[in-house]
Amino acid sequence: MAKPPLRNPPYADALTNSVAAKDIAGARAHFDRVLWGDDDQRPTWAQLKIAVLNADVPMARLLVTWGARATADDLAALQKSAPKKYPEYLQTLRRSGHGISPKALRDSLAAAAKLPPEEANESIQPYQGRTLIDGGHIDSRAEKLPREWRQLLHTMQASGAPEALIGGGALRDLFNERSIKDVDIFLQSRGSEKKNRSFLEKTFAAAALPVHRQRVSMGYSDIATEFPEPSHGTFIQRVSRGYATIRAASNSEAWTVIAGQNKTEYNIVFIDGPLGDALAKAARQPHAAGRVSPAALMIKHFDFGLCQIAFDGADLHTTAAYQQDVKKKTITLQKENGTAASHLQRIVKKYPDFKLCPDSERVLNPPKPAPRRSSGYGGWSSY
Repeated sequence: MAKPPLRNPPYADALTNSVAAKDIAGARAHFDRVLWGDDDQRPTWAQLKIAVLNADVPMARLLVTWGARATADDLAALQKSAPKKYPEYLQTLRRSGHGISPKALRDSLAAAAKLPPEEANESIQPYQGRTLIDGGHIDSRAEKLPREWRQLLHTMQASGAPEALIGGGALRDLFNERSIKDVDIFLQSRGSEKKNRSFLEKTFAAAALPVHRQRVSMGYSDIATEFPEPSHGTFIQRVSRGYATIRAASNSEAWTVIAGQNKTEYNIVFIDGPLGDALAKAARQPHAAGRVSPAALMIKHFDFGLCQIAFDGADLHTTAAYQQDVKKKTITLQKENGTAASHLQRIVKKYPDFKLCPDSERVLNPPKPAPRRSSGYGGWSSY
C-alpha cells in the first residue's frame, strides 16, 4: 500500500534543506524524529526531485524508501522542462529503486537523440529553480558553466563587487555548442585604473587562479606582464540637448587576463557612469520578489539578441530576443553601437547556419554612399 504524502509537516523545510545540501545524515535524523514521534509524515516528489536534479542516488534511495514517488504527470513535466537531461534523471530514479522500466529509459534516450539542437539547448528551457552545485545553490541550468568561471565570479562578488556577472559571447557559445574565445565579466568600476588593477590582482589570487604572463609591445621592445594595459571605450553614449546633458556616458575599461590551468582568456570589463551605478544599486537590493538582477539590466544593452544572456552567480538570465534568436536561428540587431559591425563579423563566422535580420544585414553590409556631384568639372564621383 502506498504511503501517504507529506502533510505540511513541521520538519518539511529542514528535510528540503538537507536534501538540497546532500546532507544524508540530516535527512536520516528527520526520519528518525518521524519514526519515534509516531508521525505519518512522508517525503514528496518536491524533495525527491531535488535529489534527482543533484544526481544524488543515496538521497533519492532514502526518499523512495520513505515513500516519495513521481507520478506520470511529474515525469512528463520533468521531461518537458529538460528533455536532453531527462534520461539521466530517469537513471537516477531507477538506481534509487523507484521502479523505472528499461523501456521507459530506452524511450527517453531515443527522444533525447531526436531533439533539434535548439530544443536541446538548456539556456532556453524553463527555469527549474536552484540546486546545490559546488557548495552553492544556483540555477540548475548553470551547471553547464565551467567551475573555474563560477569560482572567479563568486570570488569577485565576495570581494566587494556583488554586481559582477558573466555575460554575452562565452555563454552564448557554451549553450549553443560553439568554440569559445574569451569570457566577459562585467562589473562597476572601482573608481580608477589603479584601483581596478588592484582589484584584479587580489581577486585572481583569492580565486586561486594562476595568472599567465602576456607579451605586449612597448615601443621598440616587448615585455611580459600578467595585467597588460586595458583598452577604453564608450559602452553607452552621452546624450545631450543643446548645452545640457540628458544622460552621461557609461564608459568601459577592459582588461585581458589569461588565467587558470586551461589558460582561459578573461575579458574583465569595468563600467562607470549611470550603467555602472545601476548595476551596483541592483546588487544591493534585498533578494525578494520583484528584484531586478544586475544581469537582467546588463543584457538589455548588448547589441544582438543572440548575445543577450548572462549569469549573475545564482541564476541564468536571457531576454525574449535571445530566446527567439536561438529558436529561429536568427541574429537580430537590438542595439546598434560603434562596435556592432566588427562584432557581427565574428558572430557570423561561428554561426553560418543562422540568418541575419534586415538590420543586421545592413550593419554587416552597409549600403554604399550615394554619388555626389564633384566640385571640379561638373561630373559625378563617389567618395
